Amino acid sequence: MSKSKKNITIIGLGLTVYLFTEFVYRHVNLFAEPLFVLYESNSSIVSELANLMIALLFTPVLRVITILVCLVLLFFVNKKK
Repeated sequence: MSKSKKNITIIGLGLTVYLFTEFVYRHVNLFAEPLFVLYESNSSIVSELANLMIALLFTPVLRVITILVCLVLLFFVNKKK
């Protein structure tokens, strides 16, 4: 795969995740209800997983992580050998 195709793939995936988080912020009720049901589960594993998903989806953490991962991947793909 050429560098330009890798760059386009990395940027496309990063943009997709970024736009998904933007959609989640605008439609909080659609995503919050099922996550809060999972959060109130009797299983501690399911509850903690729901807690992590809530933290990632409803805070800017996922956006920042996405941007950082894309920048690191672009750096390594375009690094001269």
